[in-house]
Amino acid sequence: MWVLRFEHFAKAVAEAYNTAQQKLLCYLTLLLDVDCYLDYIFAAGKMASKSKSKAQTDLVRHWELSPIGRRILREGRQFSTVRRIVVAARKVFAQKGLAGARMDEIARVAGVNKALPYYYFRDKEELHRFVLETMIAQISGQMESPVVRAMEPRERVRALVNLTFDFVMRNPAYPRLIQREMMATRRPLHWMVVAHHRPLHQRAVKTIREGIARGQFRAVDPDQMVFTIFGMIMYYFATGQLASQIWNRDIWNPKNVEQRRVAVLDFLEHGLFLRAGSKA
Repeated sequence: MWVLRFEHFAKAVAEAYNTAQQKLLCYLTLLLDVDCYLDYIFAAGKMASKSKSKAQTDLVRHWELSPIGRRILREGRQFSTVRRIVVAARKVFAQKGLAGARMDEIARVAGVNKALPYYYFRDKEELHRFVLETMIAQISGQMESPVVRAMEPRERVRALVNLTFDFVMRNPAYPRLIQREMMATRRPLHWMVVAHHRPLHQRAVKTIREGIARGQFRAVDPDQMVFTIFGMIMYYFATGQLASQIWNRDIWNPKNVEQRRVAVLDFLEHGLFLRAGSKA
């Protein structure tokens, strides 16, 4: 089997040369140097293994920020299976909300036995909370990083905008998850407001006040400005298909998202930031 794969590899590399003579010479050289190919395969496999290991390490770090995640890691659950269930749960919860989602459907989407979600999570509510906790923990951790906190207020606000855009692009289900919970009849997301959203809002407000005090920002209402900044970003993604039809283009297309990012930063440049020598 590996001989056939090697032959395909040699032909592919040879195609990079211009003349037929060069192609033939390269192809024959590679065929005679099997050790070179085996070294290549070993190196490629090692790189893929490192990449997979880093991705798993990142996920574990995010899970450790959640009490539920710490319990799962402590109990030594099958990591890959739990990950599949969580990824499937994001999709199902985003489509149907907590009330409409069913654990057996999540199991079906994950491609696991329908009893397994209950083996890893006590109930649907705990799985739902874990999905949201791990997503919010990512953005909260990045916004609270020493690098961001050491920035000047102007650069810190730009970083908050860029981090939020990057976070939503990595977690496209998040806007719909939050939107569905806000429409729920029960008291929605109280635990997340207390643990994450309120502290995040307060830190952003502190940044705005700090910028005003240093003469970097206009004398705006800090609370209103924070709602405006995050509203300009989240509304774009939350409107989903409606926005795509209004604009007649895919709002999730990276090129369109980048245009939106530039527009938000441009608004802040003229609506919040003060230029040197100007007055609030």
